Amino acid sequence: MNWGRVFFVFFSVLSLTLSVVFLYEENLIILFLAGSVNFLCLTLRIGVKRSFSEEILATLLVAIMHLVIAFIVLQVFGNSHLAYAFSIGAVVADAFCLLLLVIESIKDSQEEI
Repeated sequence: MNWGRVFFVFFSVLSLTLSVVFLYEENLIILFLAGSVNFLCLTLRIGVKRSFSEEILATLLVAIMHLVIAFIVLQVFGNSHLAYAFSIGAVVADAFCLLLLVIESIKDSQEEI
C-alpha cells in the first residue's frame, strides 16, 4: 500500500468536502480550512511523477486560487455572494482533480497487469 497516495487522496476528498460545507454554511473559518487543506494537497503532490501529475497539480492550483480569492472577497469586502461563486469554482476544480485521480488509478492498475 502506498501511504503517500492514501494521504493525498484523503486530503483531496477532505478539501472537496470542506468546500462543499462552505457552500452550505458560509463561514470564514470553513473557507480558511478548505484553502489550507487544498494547499496541503498541493505540497503532497509536488514532485510526484505519475500519469496525470501535471493536470492534477494544475487543478489544485486553480482550486487554491479560487479559495484564496473567495477568502479575500469575504473577509475584506464582505461580499458573500461573490465568495460563494468563487467557492463553486473551487468545488468544480476539486471534483475534476478527483476524477483525474480515479482515471490515473485505473490506468496504473491496468499497466500493472
